[in-house]
Amino acid sequence: MTPKLLTVGEVATLASRLTGQGCTPRQVRYLLVDGGLGTESGPRPQGQTRMYGVIDLAIVCLARRMQSAGMSSAVARAVLTYRRDDIVRAWKAGANAALVVTGLHGAVVPAAKATSAKAAATVPLQDVWRGLDAEIERLTRTRPTVWMWRDVPVHAVPRSIA
Repeated sequence: MTPKLLTVGEVATLASRLTGQGCTPRQVRYLLVDGGLGTESGPRPQGQTRMYGVIDLAIVCLARRMQSAGMSSAVARAVLTYRRDDIVRAWKAGANAALVVTGLHGAVVPAAKATSAKAAATVPLQDVWRGLDAEIERLTRTRPTVWMWRDVPVHAVPRSIA
């Protein structure tokens, strides 16, 4: 079985396709590495390729959805920084929740209570999460290697967090 891990370019490609908005590898690095929102944001020895999982892809897709709602990338990153753990818990629990953003503050609330006239954006979290595993599986099924200055089998790529 091929690990369901993606390169930065693959995350950008999938996020673009899933959200309908352009996404570049630079934007993915800005969120997941520079912003520390990814599951593996520490330094990599000897230029090794970082590999990203479903949570990483979901965070990028959520940020793109927030930006399509009119938020700047800096505001989206700030809200995600403070609410990341709550968001991930909601995704893992399968909770019907939404991220409600007002100014620089965000809250994860039940989807039924997510309506607020003051909210700058409301994003249903399950809409972002739905189908990501299948998309990753479809993309990684045909890719046995990853480029790390040479082709390396996907199974051999070191990862500190599975």
